[in-house]
Amino acid sequence: KNAAPANKTYPFGFPVSKLPAATPAQQTIINSEVNRMLDLYDAVADLAVAEGVHQVVTGNYDRAAATLDAYSQASFPPLPEVAQTPRSGIGITHRVALHLDAEATAAASDNPRIKAEPAIQQWIGGLLPAPAKVSCRVRYEDTATGTPQETFVTQADLGLQALDLLYIISPENTETRSELEDRVRDHVLRNAVPKPRPDIPLEITYTETRVGDFTFFEITPMVRSLRALLLRSRHLRSTDAALPNEAQSDDSAVIALDRSRADFLVTALEQEKTNRLVPLLATLDAVFPEPGPDTAGIFANIDQYLDDLVAACRALALYGLPQTGFGIFYETKGGIFKTTLDLAAETAARWQDKLDAYDALIATLPVQPGDPEKIAVLQQAEIQISTTFTDPTGLSVADMLTAVEAKKNLFEARKNAFEALGQTSKTTIHELLSDFNALLPVSDFDLEEVTAEDIEKRIVVLAEDLRTRTQQLIADIDTRLAGVQDKLDAHDAEAGAEKKVQYLTDAARLVFGDAFVLVPAYSLPEKQADEWANAYATREQLLDYQKNTLLNDFPVDDWLYGTARVRDKMHHLENLG
Repeated sequence: KNAAPANKTYPFGFPVSKLPAATPAQQTIINSEVNRMLDLYDAVADLAVAEGVHQVVTGNYDRAAATLDAYSQASFPPLPEVAQTPRSGIGITHRVALHLDAEATAAASDNPRIKAEPAIQQWIGGLLPAPAKVSCRVRYEDTATGTPQETFVTQADLGLQALDLLYIISPENTETRSELEDRVRDHVLRNAVPKPRPDIPLEITYTETRVGDFTFFEITPMVRSLRALLLRSRHLRSTDAALPNEAQSDDSAVIALDRSRADFLVTALEQEKTNRLVPLLATLDAVFPEPGPDTAGIFANIDQYLDDLVAACRALALYGLPQTGFGIFYETKGGIFKTTLDLAAETAARWQDKLDAYDALIATLPVQPGDPEKIAVLQQAEIQISTTFTDPTGLSVADMLTAVEAKKNLFEARKNAFEALGQTSKTTIHELLSDFNALLPVSDFDLEEVTAEDIEKRIVVLAEDLRTRTQQLIADIDTRLAGVQDKLDAHDAEAGAEKKVQYLTDAARLVFGDAFVLVPAYSLPEKQADEWANAYATREQLLDYQKNTLLNDFPVDDWLYGTARVRDKMHHLENLG
């Protein structure tokens, strides 16, 4: 349209200088694609006109105007109703339900979510790969040798079961830090051989794994579909198996949810608090007395404080509690390492410049005309590597050179020690700080002060952060446990089955979060149970026409694939097939 005159074939009426030259074959391909685009535009235009006419005929003028406006303004149009032709015949409503094992139980070693909902764990555990077969690749550098290292971390290594993935892996979550990433980093930092230094980046690749395993990336579509099915659907009731004119609210009395699926939380969380958090808080309180922090105690034990809190967060995160992310503490530890090593490297680089200046001055000694000039050069060289001065009185040039060279050797040794610190394989803050402080002070070598004061302040702040997080976790657990106990008491005092189930569900969600699903069991009234059994026993008769008359060998599959195209949850169920 912008060319004069316009043309549907390449170069569309534009001068040769406007568009690059194309061979006849290229022009044919371009013209073909342009014609396809024009056909699409024509089809959309026809649909817009048809929809507008349809809405006008039915008297819906506002919708007709909205449809045409949407197309003209390139916004998303309303769903066209002209293509939704009403069908004649008898309408049948299909309901799809997921039948879980009401007798499923959890083992004592299972994670908290599984103890609360063993039936869903049993089902999705059979759909997802075994935890030992789901892994990711982690690469890092061994600082001692400079060689690249790699390791594989499995779901089993992380202590996660199938139901945990349902709540931990959220494909819609675009945040950089996640619980899964925290757990992978934690496992590598604690267990990899050789151990990565805290400041060394870990390259986690969820799309790569070893031969025979599945990647976390590969199972994510299944987790997405499981979340859509399980977290966005309600549990069944006995009335769902009855005809509309047969269902009565009294039928819901047969619903049941075992109290043990929620009441274990009181004991379990109390134990986590008592065994992990309370002792840690007492230890941290002891190094923060009223006069001021016990820095010596903090520096000596900061790594243990961090390890203890990370272990507590790792366990509490399995309950879905907030404030249990621990990646920030590893980042802080890595930052302390980087600051310390950067300071050592900067000192070594600055001292290397001094050594170079020293060597340049010493190299001029042979060309000096006399001993006084040589002594003067040695004094200038000495200034580069020492803050103390050698009195040249009564010393020969050789004696003066020997004295200055001795200082230079000490200076160079200390410089080399600062450089070597950059290749340290130590992984604890205490060890690194001790090694760095062993190189201080440098007042004999340099007038510019080198101190660990800022580093030590950051360590104290880290300890304060650990203490604050511990206090927050204890307070949060106390609040949640009080709420859970209130719900359990209300459950015990309630006579109605439906309300008893709701109280237990509310109790579990106070801990696991509002998205957590508890599936109660229910039994059918005798009449409905008999009808259900009869329907199941004669289910092949329902398919007789499809199989024997229409010769369709897979009628159920055809039905599933068809409904999956138009019903979101059926689409997700198809994904799991």
